[in-house]
Amino acid sequence: MFVSESAVPSPRNENMNTRLLIVLDLNGTIIDRVKETSRKLARANPHCPIEPNFTSNKAKIYFRPHLETFLTLLFDNFTVAAWTSAQPNNALPLAHGVFGKYFDKLAFVWNRSHCSAVKESRKDHSSIKDLRKVWVDPSRVDFSTLGREEDIDVHCHGPWSPRNTVLLDDTPYKASYTPNNIIPLPTFTVTDADNDQTKDTVLLSVCSYLLDLRAAYYSSPSAYFSDVRSFLTQRPLFTTHQAVNEEKWISSVGGDSDTQSVASSIRGSISGGGGNGGAESVAEQMQDLRLTNSGSTSPQQLTEMAGLPNRRIRQRGMGRPRPLNLGGDALYY
Repeated sequence: MFVSESAVPSPRNENMNTRLLIVLDLNGTIIDRVKETSRKLARANPHCPIEPNFTSNKAKIYFRPHLETFLTLLFDNFTVAAWTSAQPNNALPLAHGVFGKYFDKLAFVWNRSHCSAVKESRKDHSSIKDLRKVWVDPSRVDFSTLGREEDIDVHCHGPWSPRNTVLLDDTPYKASYTPNNIIPLPTFTVTDADNDQTKDTVLLSVCSYLLDLRAAYYSSPSAYFSDVRSFLTQRPLFTTHQAVNEEKWISSVGGDSDTQSVASSIRGSISGGGGNGGAESVAEQMQDLRLTNSGSTSPQQLTEMAGLPNRRIRQRGMGRPRPLNLGGDALYY
């Protein structure tokens, strides 16, 4: 028996009071984890902070600019989870250091053991974050095949489905099985001397975008935008320009001149009060940072607007989605 997407509850049957689930990648998305082998590159970068934000298992951790503002807005308006490709012994210390006071509010913290291997023999340890593992009804899962009965813990936090889950990750192929549920971000790194990290405003842009997504999801009179996939595919935050064997990530964030004043105003609104009113205020103040690419702006212009270099990532062909093992049944999305 195969469970198709039609078996997933429709928006009318879902609890609309449930917050959208935002699943956060860590390294390259909201932090840069610099191992000992890369420290020389970081030291050679004139834009790299002198000291890291913290150290975890001998690795130096650097926060992406505006991370505090980003996390405050995120936890005020969404349910948040962390899913890193780091090994289990690195994942929890990393999450504690990154999320701090918000750690206990995370719906779950998953690591490489929860990922699906692309190919066991690959030396780069490529893996996929199969969101179907989050959406599956735990009563139907044969956890002996997954080897992790504790995975059931995630399901006590809410009725997650393809319609209300978003993955933020800088590596697009991580969402190969659920490509319409990802917001792919430019990779954050402090080891690139050609990139001035102090001008990185990606997280501010994501704040604005997620508030727009949230508003569309809950206020739409039709079921169309009561599905995050419709919003993500129709109004992508970042544009991917594909070339042969590579992808170029173009940020559409506003210019640097207004960034600091807008960020300061956002922080003032957040500290002045959270809730829906705070979200609306933040959204209004971020108008200058909203996505305005209607097709008339060239990739080069978008890159210059962002103050960020083009990101080039090797394109990996992942093939067709594989079924999730449900102990006899298979689930496809």
